[in-house]
Amino acid sequence: MGLSNRTEIVIDCVFAVIGIAITAFALTALPTETLRPIDGILVGLLITVFLGHAVRPIRERIGAEYGPLTAPDKRLEKVWKEVSESRPGGKWIGAFERLMFFGSIWLNLWPIVVGWLAFKVAAYWSGAGKINALPQWLVDHPEWPYFSARLAWATRVVIFLLVGTGANIAIALLGVGVGKWLISDGLILE
Repeated sequence: MGLSNRTEIVIDCVFAVIGIAITAFALTALPTETLRPIDGILVGLLITVFLGHAVRPIRERIGAEYGPLTAPDKRLEKVWKEVSESRPGGKWIGAFERLMFFGSIWLNLWPIVVGWLAFKVAAYWSGAGKINALPQWLVDHPEWPYFSARLAWATRVVIFLLVGTGANIAIALLGVGVGKWLISDGLILE
């Protein structure tokens, strides 16, 4: 039996606070004159990994502002809840994405970042076609609460994409920025 969603979010918040503490320590207390390049990379990676735990609570908070996704029909409540709340692999994809962004940005391999973003747009575009596509029996249905439910669901998916990816890029940029700052004796640019 896994942890509850609320417990997982609390754990994520604790790790995010640790990431903030690492960042603050790195910016104020580490002696930059004695650091090696690998130290900057490791501190930057630690910041990226720990602050990455802030993404889920941020996404959940934004999703909560829209309220729960209600099933368009009482008969579909169980299936609707299961389908609309599932995010298979999202946590692992986000972790991979942050590490990939960190490495790509550190090494100035921006085509990898752009390629990944293009891949995500294509994947979500394909998925949006499936979410937004109505089966013929539903199109002919005399009631249209399904349209509203579908729109709310698709909106939430896009919000999670934008917030999650944007946060992952910002966190990787922060990790790279602090790491490079540390090894350049306080100068952000090399």
